[in-house]
Amino acid sequence: FCMGAAWREPKERHLEPVIDMVREVKAMGLETCVTLGMLKAEQAQRLKDAGLDYYNHN
Repeated sequence: FCMGAAWREPKERHLEPVIDMVREVKAMGLETCVTLGMLKAEQAQRLKDAGLDYYNHN
């Protein structure tokens, strides 16, 4: 299940709801993918820790 957003880089207030969505989708037994723009290393780690399977960066 891939989720995307149209911003250059996610602000902290936007990232936490995405992390919650990743956890909820993983709980349904689906693979997860997001495309969110440029991430900081800490943001990428938080997504990974939430169970993110793939990150699409154009």
